[in-house]
Amino acid sequence: MSANINIVLFSIDFIDIEHIIESLNVLGLSVIIQKVETIKNWEFENLKEHTLKLSAKSLEDLVDSGDIVLISGLIVATYYFGIMIDKLENGIFDIRISIDTKLMKSLDNEIIYSYNQSFYDSISKIVLSEKISKNLLLATMGVESVIEYDNVFRNIFENSHNILRWIVFNEDMVSVLKEYDYIKSNPFVWDKKS
Repeated sequence: MSANINIVLFSIDFIDIEHIIESLNVLGLSVIIQKVETIKNWEFENLKEHTLKLSAKSLEDLVDSGDIVLISGLIVATYYFGIMIDKLENGIFDIRISIDTKLMKSLDNEIIYSYNQSFYDSISKIVLSEKISKNLLLATMGVESVIEYDNVFRNIFENSHNILRWIVFNEDMVSVLKEYDYIKSNPFVWDKKS
């Protein structure tokens, strides 16, 4: 079994997943949604399957009602793709996208380098698009990454693992990344030093 690249978005508002899927399709990644489910908690209580064509409003209503939305499918008809959408107790939306690294062997790596740079840059461009970034608090990318939201960025950073790229929007976040030798690759994007 291969690793997954994880893209995590923390936002103050719901993000229309259809925009992300359309953007991935434009990149040539051909997303096919196979299943949309909801659960009440990570014990998978009250598991329900839904129609594949839920509107953004329907998805948002499910999440607002306390459900966790799980979307699974394939990219390029072969590689696993998943999205998890949850609303945390503090009202922050937690959106996690997983893509099987078999899609591109160079993604299963602990650094961003010449062979995977274009993928990370393309995903960053999607994340920084106005439709997504307008209410985004922060975003991360990494292989088998671990991250949990906290109101204090230093706590988020120090308790995270395997984050190769951070997309941040304020000076407090930037100062923490500078302390740990992350490299600025664009005004909002910081990469793990290789």
